[in-house]
Amino acid sequence: MFEKPEKGRVVTITEEQRLSEAAAWFVESARRTRIDRAYASRVAGAPGRGEAPVAAAQIAAAAVDVLGGLVSTAVRHKGWTPVDLREIVRRRARRDDVALLADLVIAETARHPDERVVPRWRREVDDLGSSRPDDLRSPSGLASALRLAGALDHLPALPRTLPAPGSADASAADPSAVGSSASTARHTHRVRALLAKAESTDHPEEAEALSAKAQELVSRYALDRLLAEGGTPSAATLRRIWIDAPHVSAKALLVDRVARANGCRVALSETLGFASVVGAPSDVDAVGVMAVSLLAQAESAALACGARRDRDGTVRTASFRRSFLLAYAARVGERLAAASRGAAAADPRAADLVVVMSLRDRAAEEALVSIFGSLHERTTSVRSLDGWAAGRAAADTARFGGRDALGAAR
Repeated sequence: MFEKPEKGRVVTITEEQRLSEAAAWFVESARRTRIDRAYASRVAGAPGRGEAPVAAAQIAAAAVDVLGGLVSTAVRHKGWTPVDLREIVRRRARRDDVALLADLVIAETARHPDERVVPRWRREVDDLGSSRPDDLRSPSGLASALRLAGALDHLPALPRTLPAPGSADASAADPSAVGSSASTARHTHRVRALLAKAESTDHPEEAEALSAKAQELVSRYALDRLLAEGGTPSAATLRRIWIDAPHVSAKALLVDRVARANGCRVALSETLGFASVVGAPSDVDAVGVMAVSLLAQAESAALACGARRDRDGTVRTASFRRSFLLAYAARVGERLAAASRGAAAADPRAADLVVVMSLRDRAAEEALVSIFGSLHERTTSVRSLDGWAAGRAAADTARFGGRDALGAAR
């Protein structure tokens, strides 16, 4: 039962009446094939007006019809992947609503033959989890469907990172499989082993040495690949790394510094909350490994510093943490760049590497402009010197990865 004030009096609304209004809206939306997000949000959180009841099965069918259409449009025509959809639902709706999203994405994927779905798409579907959603014929299930409709409505078009299921591109080689070979597998195994040791040690100096070695291996592998390709960089690919609020722009600077150290470039979409990494496929993969781990380490280190107040008692925690994250990104960028330069300088082919590294950087910059068009650089300021000092100190002992980091960025 619900109570709603109406012109100075309280009207009691039954669960059935609320369900009836939502059901009628879904049925009408299924016919119109469009969603009014504001109305969806209102119905999800407010009682109904008492229209005639609609059969529960009709409610569920209409909801599946509308939501399935929104998911299909997002993945086929707007460039959204399963992980992208999961992240926007977590931000605009609730984490519990991902279970219903997963069912819809699985249904959309199953409409297409296996040979027209790339393996990485299936891996992203698996990453959505296997939780069971509430029955759409129930009030909680209907509320979840309405929140999901509001989250998925009017999604912007994004540059495509994966071929959509059923598309002509999906029958081509999986972009994530570029460069896969026995040598790549051995390289990945060595990096994994170093990162695992760096994550498990209690000694900062040992962790720093191991993580620096991991970055050196990543750099050497990339340089060997460039020389093997005759100095011609691989065709650029794009990957999105989602960033949790707050301080999205400060955290994105960390992604940018990791990317630049590995021959990639970054564009930030602060409103949606992700950084787009552009570069050669294996370089982009390396950025994903390092950035996901370092973002987690940076957030953990910032939180460990606790709340901050100035001398008159005013809370300064937000400015402290933002300055902390900016300093952390700057210092990590210095360390990564030094490791990359060291790998190149120690190579007997150093003279040739200068040329191919320059070509790689230029190719990434040109690809970034080609994908996103005109971009503008942002400037930022530091408002807490204590936060800046603490961030640089934390970055000096940061581990460049984690046991589960490889494969965490899709």
